[in-house]
Amino acid sequence: MKSGNYLIISFMLFVALSIVFFVTKNNFYYYLTIPILIYASFMRYNREKEKLTIKTTKILIFLKYEIISFTIAFLAMYLNSFFTNTRIFLTELYLFITTIISVIFLLIYLILHIKRTLLIRQELRKNNSK
Repeated sequence: MKSGNYLIISFMLFVALSIVFFVTKNNFYYYLTIPILIYASFMRYNREKEKLTIKTTKILIFLKYEIISFTIAFLAMYLNSFFTNTRIFLTELYLFITTIISVIFLLIYLILHIKRTLLIRQELRKNNSK
């Protein structure tokens, strides 16, 4: 089986777990989607890596850190939902901290994505001028 088939299966599993969570309101099903999120991030990295026309080490490193920062941002959002569902003292502080962490990692993702696209364009110009 190709990796696309695994991605389709994991997407269907993600949708099923999300529907079960919304019906039962049991957080256990919600947190079972975390490994699927991490797997989808690995698959996204491999798919983006295959799509690249120029594969220098610097571009691949930018891509890797870009995917990692995006995944950490979503995991911070999962942590944010954990604090809203529990009755921990100083919950508002934890919500603020996880939201700030998520926003920071999304900004890092955006910066890395822009730098990677600029680097790819620069490499393409350099190769076309030869």
